[in-house]
Amino acid sequence: MWAYEVSKNPEKGHAGGFEYEKVPHITLESIAMNMDIDAITEKYQPEIDAALALLNEALGQNWREWEVPREEAEDWPEQAKEVHRLSWELKRKKRQEIEESIRRNVPSEDLRHRPTIRRGVVRVSGPFTVEAIPSSG
Repeated sequence: MWAYEVSKNPEKGHAGGFEYEKVPHITLESIAMNMDIDAITEKYQPEIDAALALLNEALGQNWREWEVPREEAEDWPEQAKEVHRLSWELKRKKRQEIEESIRRNVPSEDLRHRPTIRRGVVRVSGPFTVEAIPSSG
């Protein structure tokens, strides 16, 4: 089976360049400059804070958001378990929206070592010379 690299501009041949596999180029700057992240945080934070307040009240704790254990304890009251599940679900949704926003807004980068391949097509390349034998006559 034949294959060749896909040209960006087939009329120009090799000079037209090639299409390459693209990947997101995520940098700290692209995350820091993403204004959607602030909006997503503002959307979820009041609910997360309310759930945390209910959890602290139900358990007699004074946890901050990052101190809440990942797993609920078996001896917790059922209300505390439900609020705990809700708070982690809200955190997951917030994180998923932020990750999607980063993917959507980040620039892409060409992988120069991975050109796009088109299978089943033959490409013939040169340079070619055409020579003729003069007629003797």
